[in-house]
Amino acid sequence: MRRLECLDGLRGVLAVYVLLGHMAPFAALPAWILAAVSHGAAAVSLFFALSGLVIVQSLDRHQGRAGPFLRARFLRLFPVYLPVFAIAVALAPLPCGYADMPWLSETSTAHHICSAGWPVTWLPDIAAHLTMTHGLFPTAILPDAWINFLGAAWSLSAEWQFYGLVLLVSRRRLVPALLALAAIATVWRLAGPDAWQFSRAFLPNQAQYFALGVASAGMVMGEQGAKTRYGIVLAASLAVCATMG
Repeated sequence: MRRLECLDGLRGVLAVYVLLGHMAPFAALPAWILAAVSHGAAAVSLFFALSGLVIVQSLDRHQGRAGPFLRARFLRLFPVYLPVFAIAVALAPLPCGYADMPWLSETSTAHHICSAGWPVTWLPDIAAHLTMTHGLFPTAILPDAWINFLGAAWSLSAEWQFYGLVLLVSRRRLVPALLALAAIATVWRLAGPDAWQFSRAFLPNQAQYFALGVASAGMVMGEQGAKTRYGIVLAASLAVCATMG
Protein backbone atom coordinates (compact mmCIF):
# COMPACT_ATOMS: atom_id res chain seq x y z
CA MET A 1 0.00 0.00 0.00
CA ARG A 2 1.39 3.42 -0.93
CA ARG A 3 1.91 6.10 1.70
CA LEU A 4 -1.15 8.33 2.03
CA GLU A 5 0.52 11.72 2.43
CA CYS A 6 -2.84 13.50 2.74
CA LEU A 7 -3.29 11.83 6.13
CA ASP A 8 -0.23 13.64 7.50
CA GLY A 9 -2.02 16.97 7.15
CA LEU A 10 -5.16 15.58 8.73
CA ARG A 11 -3.18 14.22 11.66
CA GLY A 12 -1.53 17.62 12.09
CA VAL A 13 -4.90 19.39 12.23
CA LEU A 14 -6.22 16.87 14.74
CA ALA A 15 -3.10 17.18 16.91
CA VAL A 16 -3.39 20.97 17.02
CA TYR A 17 -7.08 20.69 17.89
CA VAL A 18 -6.38 18.31 20.78
CA LEU A 19 -3.60 20.63 21.99
CA LEU A 20 -5.98 23.60 21.98
CA GLY A 21 -8.57 21.50 23.80
CA HIS A 22 -6.08 20.88 26.61
CA MET A 23 -4.99 24.52 26.83
CA ALA A 24 -8.29 26.38 26.48
CA PRO A 25 -9.88 25.33 29.82
CA PHE A 26 -7.14 27.20 31.69
CA ALA A 27 -7.77 30.49 29.87
CA ALA A 28 -10.43 33.12 30.53
CA LEU A 29 -12.18 32.61 27.21
CA PRO A 30 -15.78 33.07 26.06
CA ALA A 31 -17.96 29.99 26.45
CA TRP A 32 -18.42 29.64 22.69
CA ILE A 33 -14.66 29.31 22.16
CA LEU A 34 -14.39 26.72 24.91
CA ALA A 35 -17.28 24.79 23.37
CA ALA A 36 -15.64 24.89 19.94
CA VAL A 37 -12.49 23.13 21.18
CA SER A 38 -14.16 20.79 23.66
CA HIS A 39 -14.41 17.77 21.37
CA GLY A 40 -10.90 16.45 21.79
CA ALA A 41 -12.19 12.94 22.48
CA ALA A 42 -13.76 12.87 19.01
CA ALA A 43 -10.47 13.96 17.47
CA VAL A 44 -8.66 11.13 19.28
CA SER A 45 -11.32 8.68 18.04
CA LEU A 46 -10.50 9.76 14.49
CA PHE A 47 -6.82 9.30 15.30
CA PHE A 48 -7.60 5.69 16.22
CA ALA A 49 -9.41 5.17 12.91
CA LEU A 50 -6.40 6.57 11.04
CA SER A 51 -4.15 4.30 13.09
CA GLY A 52 -6.19 1.27 12.06
CA LEU A 53 -5.51 2.17 8.43
CA VAL A 54 -1.85 3.10 8.83
CA ILE A 55 -0.85 0.17 11.06
CA VAL A 56 -2.18 -2.35 8.53
CA GLN A 57 0.06 -0.65 5.98
CA SER A 58 3.03 -0.71 8.38
CA LEU A 59 2.58 -4.41 9.13
CA ASP A 60 2.48 -5.19 5.41
CA ARG A 61 5.67 -3.20 4.95
CA HIS A 62 7.39 -5.46 7.51
CA GLN A 63 5.95 -8.63 5.92
CA GLY A 64 3.99 -9.34 9.09
CA ARG A 65 7.14 -9.90 11.16
CA ALA A 66 6.60 -9.01 14.81
CA GLY A 67 10.18 -8.01 15.63
CA PRO A 68 10.72 -5.33 12.96
CA PHE A 69 7.15 -4.06 13.36
CA LEU A 70 7.38 -3.60 17.14
CA ARG A 71 10.88 -2.13 16.84
CA ALA A 72 9.61 0.47 14.38
CA ARG A 73 6.64 1.31 16.62
CA PHE A 74 8.89 1.53 19.71
CA LEU A 75 11.34 3.90 18.00
CA ARG A 76 8.46 6.06 16.83
CA LEU A 77 6.84 6.47 20.26
CA PHE A 78 9.22 5.94 23.16
CA PRO A 79 12.09 8.38 22.33
CA VAL A 80 9.61 11.24 22.72
CA TYR A 81 7.28 9.68 25.26
CA LEU A 82 9.89 8.69 27.89
CA PRO A 83 11.52 12.14 28.36
CA VAL A 84 8.12 13.86 28.47
CA PHE A 85 6.87 11.32 31.00
CA ALA A 86 9.98 11.85 33.16
CA ILE A 87 9.30 15.60 33.18
CA ALA A 88 5.64 14.98 34.06
CA VAL A 89 6.63 12.79 37.02
CA ALA A 90 9.10 15.40 38.24
CA LEU A 91 6.54 18.21 37.99
CA ALA A 92 3.64 16.26 39.52
CA PRO A 93 4.25 17.47 43.12
CA LEU A 94 3.96 21.11 42.04
CA PRO A 95 0.60 22.88 42.46
CA CYS A 96 -1.50 23.57 39.40
CA GLY A 97 -2.02 27.20 40.36
CA TYR A 98 -5.80 27.12 40.46
CA ALA A 99 -5.74 29.82 43.16
CA ASP A 100 -4.35 32.24 40.57
CA MET A 101 -7.12 31.39 38.09
CA PRO A 102 -10.30 32.60 39.80
CA TRP A 103 -12.27 32.28 36.58
CA LEU A 104 -12.14 28.50 36.82
CA SER A 105 -15.24 26.90 38.29
CA GLU A 106 -15.20 23.73 40.36
CA THR A 107 -16.64 21.85 37.39
CA SER A 108 -14.07 23.11 34.87
CA THR A 109 -12.38 20.39 32.83
CA ALA A 110 -9.07 22.04 33.78
CA HIS A 111 -9.25 20.11 37.06
CA HIS A 112 -9.13 16.85 35.11
CA ILE A 113 -6.19 17.94 32.95
CA CYS A 114 -3.82 19.01 35.73
CA SER A 115 -3.76 16.86 38.86
CA ALA A 116 -1.23 18.00 41.44
CA GLY A 117 0.61 15.51 43.63
CA TRP A 118 1.68 11.92 43.22
CA PRO A 119 -1.09 9.32 43.42
CA VAL A 120 -1.07 6.84 46.30
CA THR A 121 -0.36 4.07 43.80
CA TRP A 122 2.54 6.03 42.28
CA LEU A 123 4.97 3.11 41.91
CA PRO A 124 2.66 0.72 39.96
CA ASP A 125 1.36 3.75 38.04
CA ILE A 126 4.87 4.60 36.88
CA ALA A 127 5.57 0.97 36.00
CA ALA A 128 2.34 0.81 34.00
CA HIS A 129 3.21 3.99 32.09
CA LEU A 130 6.73 2.80 31.29
CA THR A 131 5.28 -0.35 29.73
CA MET A 132 2.34 1.43 28.05
CA THR A 133 -0.08 -0.78 30.00
CA HIS A 134 -1.75 2.00 32.01
CA GLY A 135 -4.97 1.52 30.06
CA LEU A 136 -5.37 -2.11 31.07
CA PHE A 137 -6.34 -1.60 34.70
CA PRO A 138 -9.92 -1.11 35.96
CA THR A 139 -10.71 1.39 38.68
CA ALA A 140 -10.69 -1.25 41.42
CA ILE A 141 -7.04 -2.11 40.76
CA LEU A 142 -5.36 1.18 39.79
CA PRO A 143 -7.73 4.15 40.12
CA ASP A 144 -7.17 6.77 37.42
CA ALA A 145 -3.94 5.11 36.28
CA TRP A 146 -4.74 6.07 32.71
CA ILE A 147 -4.52 9.82 33.46
CA ASN A 148 -2.13 9.97 36.43
CA PHE A 149 1.11 11.88 35.78
CA LEU A 150 0.62 12.37 32.02
CA GLY A 151 -3.08 12.33 31.23
CA ALA A 152 -2.68 13.44 27.63
CA ALA A 153 -0.80 10.22 26.82
CA TRP A 154 -3.68 7.86 27.64
CA SER A 155 -4.27 7.14 23.95
CA LEU A 156 -0.78 5.68 23.57
CA SER A 157 -1.73 2.76 25.79
CA ALA A 158 -4.76 1.98 23.61
CA GLU A 159 -2.50 2.18 20.54
CA TRP A 160 0.04 -0.20 22.07
CA GLN A 161 -2.71 -2.70 22.91
CA PHE A 162 -3.86 -2.48 19.29
CA TYR A 163 -0.35 -3.29 18.07
CA GLY A 164 -0.39 -6.44 20.16
CA LEU A 165 -3.76 -7.50 18.77
CA VAL A 166 -2.56 -6.90 15.20
CA LEU A 167 0.24 -9.40 15.78
CA LEU A 168 -2.04 -12.00 17.35
CA VAL A 169 -4.90 -11.93 14.84
CA SER A 170 -4.72 -12.34 11.09
CA ARG A 171 -5.67 -9.42 8.86
CA ARG A 172 -8.80 -11.28 7.68
CA ARG A 173 -10.03 -11.75 11.25
CA LEU A 174 -8.90 -8.44 12.67
CA VAL A 175 -12.08 -6.44 11.99
CA PRO A 176 -14.42 -9.14 13.41
CA ALA A 177 -12.14 -9.41 16.46
CA LEU A 178 -12.24 -5.65 17.02
CA LEU A 179 -16.02 -5.49 16.66
CA ALA A 180 -16.39 -8.41 19.07
CA LEU A 181 -14.23 -6.57 21.61
CA ALA A 182 -16.33 -3.43 21.13
CA ALA A 183 -19.54 -5.40 21.70
CA ILE A 184 -18.18 -7.02 24.87
CA ALA A 185 -16.99 -3.64 26.16
CA THR A 186 -20.43 -2.15 25.49
CA VAL A 187 -22.18 -4.87 27.49
CA TRP A 188 -19.68 -4.50 30.33
CA ARG A 189 -20.02 -0.72 30.36
CA LEU A 190 -23.80 -0.98 30.60
CA ALA A 191 -24.04 -3.88 33.04
CA GLY A 192 -20.72 -4.22 34.86
CA PRO A 193 -20.06 -2.89 38.39
CA ASP A 194 -18.68 0.65 38.58
CA ALA A 195 -15.56 -0.36 40.47
CA TRP A 196 -14.55 -2.72 37.67
CA GLN A 197 -15.12 -0.39 34.75
CA PHE A 198 -12.26 0.38 32.39
CA SER A 199 -11.13 3.74 31.09
CA ARG A 200 -11.03 5.15 27.57
CA ALA A 201 -7.46 3.86 27.33
CA PHE A 202 -8.70 0.24 27.31
CA LEU A 203 -8.59 -1.10 23.74
CA PRO A 204 -12.10 -2.70 23.73
CA ASN A 205 -13.57 0.72 24.59
CA GLN A 206 -12.05 2.14 21.40
CA ALA A 207 -12.12 -0.99 19.23
CA GLN A 208 -14.89 0.22 16.90
CA TYR A 209 -12.72 3.13 15.71
CA PHE A 210 -9.74 0.90 14.98
CA ALA A 211 -12.12 -1.44 13.13
CA LEU A 212 -13.22 1.44 10.89
CA GLY A 213 -9.62 2.18 10.01
CA VAL A 214 -8.73 -1.42 9.25
CA ALA A 215 -11.86 -1.81 7.12
CA SER A 216 -11.00 1.36 5.19
CA ALA A 217 -7.63 -0.15 4.22
CA GLY A 218 -9.47 -2.56 1.95
CA MET A 219 -11.05 0.34 0.07
CA VAL A 220 -7.71 2.13 -0.28
CA MET A 221 -6.20 -1.07 -1.70
CA GLY A 222 -9.14 -1.55 -4.06
CA GLU A 223 -10.17 -4.94 -2.68
CA GLN A 224 -13.33 -6.46 -4.09
CA GLY A 225 -16.34 -6.00 -1.82
CA ALA A 226 -14.43 -3.57 0.41
CA LYS A 227 -17.14 -0.88 0.28
CA THR A 228 -19.83 -3.33 1.40
CA ARG A 229 -17.65 -4.58 4.26
CA TYR A 230 -16.89 -1.02 5.28
CA GLY A 231 -20.60 -0.18 5.32
CA ILE A 232 -21.26 -3.07 7.68
CA VAL A 233 -18.43 -2.01 9.99
CA LEU A 234 -19.65 1.60 9.93
CA ALA A 235 -23.17 0.52 10.91
CA ALA A 236 -21.82 -1.63 13.74
CA SER A 237 -19.58 1.20 14.96
CA LEU A 238 -22.47 3.67 14.93
CA ALA A 239 -24.54 1.22 16.97
CA VAL A 240 -21.78 1.02 19.59
CA CYS A 241 -21.45 4.83 19.64
CA ALA A 242 -25.23 5.14 20.12
CA THR A 243 -24.95 3.25 23.41
CA MET A 244 -22.53 5.97 24.58
CA GLY A 245 -24.89 8.79 23.63
